[in-house]
Amino acid sequence: MGKLRKVCTHAAVAAVVAMGARSALAGVVTVPGDFPTIQAALDAPDTADGDEIVLSRAIYSGAGNIDLDWRGQAIVVRSAAGDPASCTIDCRGEGRGVIFQTGESSDAGLRGIRILDGAAVAGGGVLLTGGSDPTFEDCIIEQCVATTDGGGVLATGAAGRFVDCRFIDNNAGGAGGGMYVLVGDPVVAESWFEGNHATTSPLGTGGAIAVANGTLHLEATVLIDNEASAAGGGLYEVDAATTVLRSRFLGNRACEGAGWFVRGGDSQAINSVLAGNQAEREGGGVFAAAAALPRLVNCTVTENTAPLGGGGLLAAGGAVVTVDNGVVWGNTPDALGGGGRFSVQYSDVEEGAAGPGNIDADPLFVDPAGPDRIPGTIDDDHRPGPGAPVIDAGNNTLAADAGEIDLDGGTRFVDDPATADTGLGTPPLVDLGAHEFQPRPCPADLDGSGDVGFADLLLVLAAWAKAGGPFDLDGDGSVGFGDLLVILAQWGSC
Repeated sequence: MGKLRKVCTHAAVAAVVAMGARSALAGVVTVPGDFPTIQAALDAPDTADGDEIVLSRAIYSGAGNIDLDWRGQAIVVRSAAGDPASCTIDCRGEGRGVIFQTGESSDAGLRGIRILDGAAVAGGGVLLTGGSDPTFEDCIIEQCVATTDGGGVLATGAAGRFVDCRFIDNNAGGAGGGMYVLVGDPVVAESWFEGNHATTSPLGTGGAIAVANGTLHLEATVLIDNEASAAGGGLYEVDAATTVLRSRFLGNRACEGAGWFVRGGDSQAINSVLAGNQAEREGGGVFAAAAALPRLVNCTVTENTAPLGGGGLLAAGGAVVTVDNGVVWGNTPDALGGGGRFSVQYSDVEEGAAGPGNIDADPLFVDPAGPDRIPGTIDDDHRPGPGAPVIDAGNNTLAADAGEIDLDGGTRFVDDPATADTGLGTPPLVDLGAHEFQPRPCPADLDGSGDVGFADLLLVLAAWAKAGGPFDLDGDGSVGFGDLLVILAQWGSC
């Protein structure tokens, strides 16, 4: 495999900052104050690169307010309130919201706008083509429909930067309920895909996102409760190069590859979680096929299901799935499945896996099903608890691309003095999985609530007389009166 591409949101965020900074010097026009429609403002002779079109709190519909075309201009359209819920381009099923097709740069785009009920053959809400690369910040793309591909967004031969955006309840007849990338290179950061579908056809792929012969950079993004009838409930890709960083794939559904389906290509996921995804057949978390070479670095794959095998990860045909510093635990019916190959190193795999540094031990997640007791929802807590075997058990060299922060933004490579180093490298050693254990300021805060109280006392009492473990606070080898004294000594806020 080639060297992992290091991708971060810096470029996307820089584009957003540039958009904001430019407004102090650029011309500003308003709709409906200065122009009756958004397109009239875009087409006005006096509107130029660097200008902003500011929309009042309103719903914008009909001719001149849908199928908006920037025509190559570096213009930002934004809401006056900065709140997309208060400023909606309502297409009413009569067309799509916006089109970028003339090489627009990252200085063009939208900020704080909602695009609702768009409809088109492809790219129901947004169409990006012709080498365009606009920036979308704090936007909502909702209930848009494509007869074929890209219910919310179609990026074909284009890029685009989506920062802090939400893709909600969009639908595609073919591929990419939320977004379809065809020979494109978009960046999606700090965004949310929920309830998107590619289910109109039995061959639908990529409930949230589909990528074909393109590149996708996905960071700090949640794909939750999306569905595809065939493959890739969360993410589907074919012959693509996708980088997934610090993201969550939760509760997605498909016939195969409920979380992530990858066919061919060279992709990677880093510091990410795939949990509670449900396949009707194979590959609950990940399905890799046709010489695909996905690599998962410091990822957690848990509580995924696939009745016919590969509950966690499935490698088929010539696919090779690499798992480094990972946790694959609690998947049904198995952790690893299929006729392809796995390369697993320094990972915690239920029922074991061949390879150096691997273990088979309960990772002691803090609360894997969360308060709602439903795996694959946003309240799941997959952080390792005190004394977890995944702490300081990784290979620092394999984690070279994991960066300096974990899934939640916590510092990577943190030593836990209460846990023996079992990994490889110069301490501090990286933990296994998407989360780095952050030692508590007071060890008696067993439930991680930020204070020591009755909940921690009950945990010690429940473990009374048991040997060692995270509740043996005084380190004497068993849970007893000494540990109660530690609780009382640290009682109160940490």
